[in-house]
Amino acid sequence: HRQGRLPEAEAHYRHALRVYQEGSHLGGEGYILGKLGLLEMLSGASEAGLARVKRGETLLRDLNNLQGLAELLCSLAHAEHLAHHADAAGAALREAQQIADDLNVAPDASLARHIAEVQAILTETPS
Repeated sequence: HRQGRLPEAEAHYRHALRVYQEGSHLGGEGYILGKLGLLEMLSGASEAGLARVKRGETLLRDLNNLQGLAELLCSLAHAEHLAHHADAAGAALREAQQIADDLNVAPDASLARHIAEVQAILTETPS
């Protein structure tokens, strides 16, 4: 979705969600719910998208999947930003950073880059 091809990304995420659900892979399902929800928000479905991201958050918290949760919290921060919930966006990103610190994530790791990317987004004015 970062390349602006939202319909293709949505089809990919929906397929991945079906695969994870059919295989009872809750960690993958939670992660994809976060990605799909953010994509829905970027496409204008704010309430449904934010609710989907939060369902993914609940799944990953219940599984105690910290790496996945930190990634999802980045999506949640971005989604909350799009919904004009600045405090919630900041809190989600701070929690993602705290988890990354606790896991000793390397600065060049994907999660660290994702946190930095979302931090830059949060400094922008939402449209």
